[in-house]
Amino acid sequence: MQGFDYFRKAGEGYRPLSSRAALKAVEEGLLPPEAFLFLGTSAKPLDDEPLDLGDIERILAREDLDLQTNRLLLRLFQKLLASQDPELALFAAESVNLIENRYNSRIAALRRELEQEGSPPVEQALPALRELARLLYELAQLTPLALGRFYLREAYTALQRLNRSGGLRKQDGELLVRVLLALRLYDQAAGILRQLRRRLRRLDPALLLLEAEVQFYRRDFLRVRQLLQELRDPKAAPADEVGSRLVDYWLEQPG
Repeated sequence: MQGFDYFRKAGEGYRPLSSRAALKAVEEGLLPPEAFLFLGTSAKPLDDEPLDLGDIERILAREDLDLQTNRLLLRLFQKLLASQDPELALFAAESVNLIENRYNSRIAALRRELEQEGSPPVEQALPALRELARLLYELAQLTPLALGRFYLREAYTALQRLNRSGGLRKQDGELLVRVLLALRLYDQAAGILRQLRRRLRRLDPALLLLEAEVQFYRRDFLRVRQLLQELRDPKAAPADEVGSRLVDYWLEQPG
């Protein structure tokens, strides 16, 4: 089988179920490189019905999944947990545990690393503290409310340590605001944003958009509209299309 004959002769020969298996087959000369490229880069939307368990398993096998992908996977597994098929339900339960255990293992490793560094953390430990806060925040988004609040408080503690060590960057400040929003501490979130804007001393579209979100939760809709009007200025327009569409949507609403 040569090159793209792999696609034309779909029913013949060895058909790996994962990109890892395809890579091994390519290394052994059993398949052309196109087989690995296909399995490594192509997948239909995960939540398309009927669910493609092969695609789900292939993506789940990656250990570098982002929060959005993990959220989608967990929504799918919650559906499968109610399946009348015991094997499907077991697969879903084991997959949920796998995602949570990945987070817990990485968090535990970072905690051990930080314990060895002592307190307050030295400069070389700040990346570990930053990563710990991010992972705790993400895990909070993937777990039930009560446990999620525990992880949020832990993320807040890590970010406060980062702040006291002088290592709080703009991205860390944005994460701190997200944590406070999730904890419904809206006034504190607004205070952190004011600090960030004073520190930057320049117009930052991402912070303006985040402040509009905070003021929305505080129900200060007049301030929300003022901030969105600022974002209409070409100098302050959001760099991403999603942010621009959000501004356009809200400013087109009556009121």
